[in-house]
Amino acid sequence: METAEQTEVEAEAIAQYIERVMKSGAEVTLKKGNRQVQYRDFAILLRGIKSVSDTYVEALKRHNIPCTSSAD
Repeated sequence: METAEQTEVEAEAIAQYIERVMKSGAEVTLKKGNRQVQYRDFAILLRGIKSVSDTYVEALKRHNIPCTSSAD
């Protein structure tokens, strides 16, 4: 089982990764061609532990990454 500190470190690393990809100008390949990556192209799947999802939401919001959670 992860500690709260490990969860925070992982959530921060994921938020930083998403931020880097968004700033890089990466493209997503579609059937009709390519387009720039958008926030909606990312998904983070977690077990239904509310305290863990709250940590991820907080990290994403610190980086101004729009997010929703269905852990409630």
